[in-house]
Amino acid sequence: MKEDDKNLLKELQKQIAELYLKIKRCSKDVSITESQYIKHLETSEDREEREMIWEMDPRIVLQYINISIDVIINLKFEDIETKMIEKAGKDGEKSHSKMAK
Repeated sequence: MKEDDKNLLKELQKQIAELYLKIKRCSKDVSITESQYIKHLETSEDREEREMIWEMDPRIVLQYINISIDVIINLKFEDIETKMIEKAGKDGEKSHSKMAK
């Protein structure tokens, strides 16, 4: 493998790892930006995880990303469903109180 190819592969591995870590962090706390997290909240464990992920096979990291996105989507759907149920309950209470008058 040529040196340029090796460098390209390493850079690709790094970018895939960073994408996974970004998705993981965003799924935990959406109230802060990525740069704020790194600057203020990142722990030594986070840094160790980053280095470990960098060394992993990118195909495995891509599987992690895929699973993480599925989890986030499911959580979002559950959140939407909960809000719809709450709204339906409130609308039902309003209708019931109007009928009682």
